[in-house]
Amino acid sequence: MKSPAQKQHEKLKAAHPEFVHFFRVGDFIQLYGDDAGVAVRVIGCVPVTRKDDDGEHLMTGFPADQLEKCLRKMIAAGHKCAVCDPAA
Repeated sequence: MKSPAQKQHEKLKAAHPEFVHFFRVGDFIQLYGDDAGVAVRVIGCVPVTRKDDDGEHLMTGFPADQLEKCLRKMIAAGHKCAVCDPAA
């Protein structure tokens, strides 16, 4: 089962595929799917694969206090970025 943030990511990614979406989840920033793959390559995040009934899902993350540093790396690499707060 996908988390609410993962479901929101899918909707936002479908509407705005040109952005890499960063989600605040507590004191961490999470990225999902293709966005996670970009973060792994550009920022050097550790990839995590989550398995559930819907299949395997790539995700990664880092502490929220590193967000500005990571955004600078992504933008310098030519990526458009969006920081998202999960919907309640």
